[in-house]
Amino acid sequence: MIDQEAREATLCSAGHMPVIARPPDGPAHRLTAPVGVPLGVNELSGAAVPFEETTQPLPPGSTVALYTDGLVERPGTDIEVQIDVLAHTLDGVSREDAPTDPDTLDATAAHLVGSLVPDTATHADDVTLLLLGLPEPQG
Repeated sequence: MIDQEAREATLCSAGHMPVIARPPDGPAHRLTAPVGVPLGVNELSGAAVPFEETTQPLPPGSTVALYTDGLVERPGTDIEVQIDVLAHTLDGVSREDAPTDPDTLDATAAHLVGSLVPDTATHADDVTLLLLGLPEPQG
């Protein structure tokens, strides 16, 4: 959950890839969250396993990336290194345009996918990427 007024994100993970955040004045980085059981395990086991949350600052003007493992997982590579490549690639995208502009977010997403999945015709895994741009305060 992103609370724009409080300028923070509340996260938990059910085995998902870490969220990448790029603040307007700093490098892109992982937002760490406690890792819980995968979604659906509670229903299968009949046991209520709670999810732990963490809240982290997220300033206006930030860009947030949510993605599936298909964007960063490759045979013969370290997934942790590939997540760092994603963060570094996001960090290299221009900060000139407004982070909430749909055309900017579309162009950034196309650049990230094109950089991490250079041959989509032979890529065997699904890829999902969602970019969120947090607006600057008005006025």
